[in-house]
Amino acid sequence: MMNDKIMDQGITFEKGLYGLEHLKRYQLVDCEDDLESPFKMMHSLDDSKVSFIVVSPHEIHEDYDIEIEDFELESIGVQDESDVLVMSIVSFSGKDRTLSANLKSPLILSMSSNKGRQIILNDSPYPVHFDLKAGS
Repeated sequence: MMNDKIMDQGITFEKGLYGLEHLKRYQLVDCEDDLESPFKMMHSLDDSKVSFIVVSPHEIHEDYDIEIEDFELESIGVQDESDVLVMSIVSFSGKDRTLSANLKSPLILSMSSNKGRQIILNDSPYPVHFDLKAGS
């Protein structure tokens, strides 16, 4: 569940996101004032032209279960499992503009430190493009 602090104060990705390493600061906001939507907007505070739609992978894949290395959690100040928020970047892919979520490279957020990190789940069965419409 999203908390007010992370929504109000933003998130710092000290290493940036893959492909956007130079952009470190982001703000999460509700989509179109819909507080019930599982989707959020993640706006770069370093470049106003960069935004993403993100969603909790648990909202779209009921069996989503990942192991996060201790060093990755420690690097963003996580002290307790309940402090972790996992999000996936949503994108349009392919010629048919399929809406998909990246389950293989989730964003790991610490709700207490407001720090985040994108990780790659190398030995994971989860795809980079999980089709949101088909649910596969």
